[in-house]
Amino acid sequence: MMEMSFGFFKEKNFRILWHFLFWMAVMAFYTLFFGYQGEHYLQSLFFIVPLLVITIATTYFVNYFLFPRYLFRGKFKLLLLYSIYTFIVSIWLESLTIIGLVLLFVYRKGILLDQTAISFVFMVVGMYFIIIIAVGIKLLKLWYEKQNSVQVLAREKLEAELKLLKSQIHPHFLFNTINNIYALALKKSASAPEMILKLSSILDYLLYECDVPQVKLSKEIELIRNYTSLERIRYAERLDLDFKIEGGVDEIYLAPLILLPFVENSFKHGAGKKRDGVWIKMRLKVAEGRLEFVIENNKTKSGNEDAHGGIGLANVRKRLDLLYNEKYKLEILDEDEKYSIKLELNPA
Repeated sequence: MMEMSFGFFKEKNFRILWHFLFWMAVMAFYTLFFGYQGEHYLQSLFFIVPLLVITIATTYFVNYFLFPRYLFRGKFKLLLLYSIYTFIVSIWLESLTIIGLVLLFVYRKGILLDQTAISFVFMVVGMYFIIIIAVGIKLLKLWYEKQNSVQVLAREKLEAELKLLKSQIHPHFLFNTINNIYALALKKSASAPEMILKLSSILDYLLYECDVPQVKLSKEIELIRNYTSLERIRYAERLDLDFKIEGGVDEIYLAPLILLPFVENSFKHGAGKKRDGVWIKMRLKVAEGRLEFVIENNKTKSGNEDAHGGIGLANVRKRLDLLYNEKYKLEILDEDEKYSIKLELNPA
């Protein structure tokens, strides 16, 4: 919302209008200030306008010539040098203008303005006070634009990294699943068509439903169920799978494809390394807006030796760091015969 409103005021026509109103306000303020005591407002206006022209010229010279040429390019010494030159020239012009105005508009016509109006020091300080304000506004605007551009670049970089990681997850997952179907097809198993239907459902989710920042936890659970259904068909009686869910899963939203790599890892490095007696236990608990996901699998002594560096887990770690930073805790326990992962996550 802030970016939209700021962009609205940055449009060229509105920017000219705001500049015009600013200088009109300055002129009105000094006219009233210098003309108040003797109520010589018209004479004060004649006195202020020429000095204001010098003030405006100095301000825009600094903001639109010195800054782009020296400040933006990091030439700070030249910026300081030319700023001093600008200050000297503008003081000289204001001095000549004040002397000329005093002679022309004050003494020759017998009009006596307040002493502050014809005080050289007071006038110079007053005009440079306005220049400092205008330059300060410009610097503040430049700082805001730089911060905004940094945030935009950071957001674009984050989105690009997340898209890259997600694109790596999809082929990795599909490669394993297609391998499973291929293995059954070689055996001419009657389960192959059912696996293809399950894979079709998974692909529909990957292509059309998870291309958003967040999805319902229930959708991720459905994905996990479809994936485990494929693995059940593959392992048949050799697999003992237990998946328990506690809490209101429909109330939780999280980034898509956060949980699946852990499940995939258990099958690939646990069940995939054992011929018989394969077991996997999964528990997902939701309480007070927090999610806890625990998955355990049995393994041979060398079953999960590359799990820490696998593509799936490495990517999910990066995504968790990018998306949730300090809002998650991931524990991995690699024992001789059991491998377990515990993820605690605050998706809010």
